[in-house]
Amino acid sequence: MAIGPASYFRIIRVSVEIADVNDNAPYFRQPTAVVRVRESATTGSSYPLPVAMDADGPLYGIQRYDLTSSTSKLALSVETRRADSRLVPRLIVQGELDHELETEYQVRLIAYDGGVPSLSATVEIVVQVLDSNDHSPVFEVERYEVDVLEDVPIGTVIVRVQVNIIFF
Repeated sequence: MAIGPASYFRIIRVSVEIADVNDNAPYFRQPTAVVRVRESATTGSSYPLPVAMDADGPLYGIQRYDLTSSTSKLALSVETRRADSRLVPRLIVQGELDHELETEYQVRLIAYDGGVPSLSATVEIVVQVLDSNDHSPVFEVERYEVDVLEDVPIGTVIVRVQVNIIFF
């Protein structure tokens, strides 16, 4: 086998750039999620929400989140993670919660990618308001008076008191 003169051969450098297209919609791993918040949570408390995924590159990846809610007591905060610049959604308590008035809220988290038009994904969030020991018991009457005979057998019920919990 013969190879022609070396002058026929040249080294050519080629750069290939692969352009991403917005061919993947964002998605959440599950269609619903539960976030548990104590009714004693202070205003400004935050709780992690599910993070959306997108198989596209950074340009067409997750660019923003929105929260739809029927209450002004809950809001959305989105932080940018320093390590990889991913957006991380968090639920923020913006008002006083009361388990006795509302045991849960339904909110919807929507993730949008960078396409034009953007593609989106939705996850339903159930915010469960957990009860705190925030109501003192109240006796049915303010004072109980009972006369007890000295020969009452041991174990005899002397008086029954009732405690009511008052909800505001």
